[in-house]
Amino acid sequence: MQDKRIKEYRYLEQLREYVSSAEEHEINGQKYIYPRQLEIHLPSTCNAHCKHCFGTLYKKDLGKWEYKGLELLHNLKGVIPYHIYGGTYTEPTLNSYLYRYLDVTKTYGNHFGIHTNGIKLNTPFLNFIHNISTDNIDYLSISLDAGSGISWSELKQVNPYRYWEILGSIEQAANIRDKFGKSHAIRIVCLMTKVVPEEIEFLVSFVKMLKIDSLRFSIPYDYYNKSFEEVKNYKFYIEDSLEQQFKSTLESYISKSEDEKPYIFWNPPWFTDIERFTFDKCYYGLFQITLGADGYVYPCSAVASPTAEHLRYGEITSDINEFQKQIANIQKGIDVKKMCFEKGLRCNRMGLEINSYWRQI
Repeated sequence: MQDKRIKEYRYLEQLREYVSSAEEHEINGQKYIYPRQLEIHLPSTCNAHCKHCFGTLYKKDLGKWEYKGLELLHNLKGVIPYHIYGGTYTEPTLNSYLYRYLDVTKTYGNHFGIHTNGIKLNTPFLNFIHNISTDNIDYLSISLDAGSGISWSELKQVNPYRYWEILGSIEQAANIRDKFGKSHAIRIVCLMTKVVPEEIEFLVSFVKMLKIDSLRFSIPYDYYNKSFEEVKNYKFYIEDSLEQQFKSTLESYISKSEDEKPYIFWNPPWFTDIERFTFDKCYYGLFQITLGADGYVYPCSAVASPTAEHLRYGEITSDINEFQKQIANIQKGIDVKKMCFEKGLRCNRMGLEINSYWRQI
C-alpha cells in the first residue's frame, strides 16, 4: 500500500531514527533505552462525549499525581525528547497543571505535542504555547471530526455553538503564528463516520485559508475493550463500507507533495486493521510509555486505564531508579496475545506499525 503520510505520522521511521543514536543503559542486569516519547494523561474528566471515543468502554478513574509527575520531569532533565499531552478518556486542557508541565518540557529542551478537542482553547493558552514553542516539531493537534456545528454537536453531544468557538480558536492560533513568526505546528484531525461532501469541502477551504500544517481524514477505529470478533464486525460494516466513499470524495483534495501546506491526506483503516494483529510480542515501549490518568505507568496509551490494571508497571514516581526499572520491565516485551488480545485490548496505529515490523525482523 502506498503510504501518503508525512513524516510526522510515520512512527516506525521516527523510532528507527531515534534508536540509531539512543544511549543504552542497564539496571539490575536489564538493558534499556529511554523511550522516544512520554505520553502524559493529566487527570481530568473530558468535557465532550464523543460517540466514537476509543475509551468509551474503559473504567475512567482519576488519580492525584500531578506534582509527582512534575518532579519526575525535573529529575529526567530532558532525557526523553518528546512529551505528548493527551488522554484515553481525559482532556489535557482541563487540567490547570498543563501550563507547568509544558513549561518544564521546554525548560529542558524537549518538544511537546498537545492532543485536544479544542473546546477549552483560549487566548492566554494560545499565546503561552506560541511563546514557549521553539519550532514546528512542537505541535497542537485538534480533533475537529466534523465540518458543521450540527454534525459536530451530534457527534460530541455538546452545544453546537462551541464548534464555531473552536474554529475561532484555530484561526487565532494561526494568526498569532503569522503575526509573531516561528511557532508550533497546527494539525487538524477529522475522525468521520459520515461522508458529507460539503462538510469536507468546508474543512479543506478552512485549513487552506489559515495555512494550517496538516489535515488528516480517517474513520475512527472501534472501541477498546471489545473482543476481536466484535472489532472485525466493525471493520466489515463500518470501515470497509465507508472507505471507498471517503477515498472517492477526498481524491481531489489530497495533497500531491509533502511540501504542500496544508498537507491534506487520507489515513486508511489499514493502519489499524484488526486482521494485522498477528504478532506475539509488544516492543512499543521503545517508542513511548504512558503516565495514566489514574496514577499508574502503562506500556502504551491504548491501555492506560484501570480496565487494564494487569498492565500497570507501578505507580507514577519521581524516583529515577524506580522509573528506570519500570522502563526496563516494559521493554522486555509483553506477551500481547495473553495480556492484551485475549482481554479485548489492542494497539493504537503507532503500536501496530512498530510491532508488525518487529515481527517481520
